[in-house]
Amino acid sequence: KNFVAAMNAAILNIANRATSELKKGTLQELIIRTDKGIITLVNSGRDAILSTISKADANLGLLLFEMKKSAKKVADVLS
Repeated sequence: KNFVAAMNAAILNIANRATSELKKGTLQELIIRTDKGIITLVNSGRDAILSTISKADANLGLLLFEMKKSAKKVADVLS
């Protein structure tokens, strides 16, 4: 669990730096697709992220829909 959290933080840090340097706004979501699975990170407010690790054949549209819904609930609880 701690390893996954640390990796998510590192990946998110690099992605945020890239979007900032390229002047592309605030990072909303990050999707990493491999032949073995999908890693998805979604902002959940100012101080939290929601991440999933799923199978390669997961329905990405449904996954993102549910993650964004849950991320809003997390953001509301934390605010």
